Amino acid sequence: MISRIPLVVTYDDGRKEHVLCTGSDTITFERAYDLPYSKIGDRLEYMWYLAWACLNRTKRVSATFEEWMTSVELVADDESAGKTEILPLESPALTSSSATLPMSTDSLLL
Repeated sequence: MISRIPLVVTYDDGRKEHVLCTGSDTITFERAYDLPYSKIGDRLEYMWYLAWACLNRTKRVSATFEEWMTSVELVADDESAGKTEILPLESPALTSSSATLPMSTDSLLL
């Protein structure tokens, strides 16, 4: 099973683009280099090509790989992927262990 590979592309102008490479992107890589996708970490060019393949597939770039890479400063693992904080919609309900409940009728205010 091929998992999705999150990458971030930083361009020369400082702009960043997050890409989530899928199985079809890794197959594009394998066909171009005649290597298994597990070799992507072996050369800088491989990771850059994978990012370009994803951007090309999703129509976010129309330049050839050779043209595109002249405007790129860095391609790296996207460490922020999957680290989105999920906030609760409501406050948690009080339970008997967290609520202060009177233990007898003597302590009730009238």
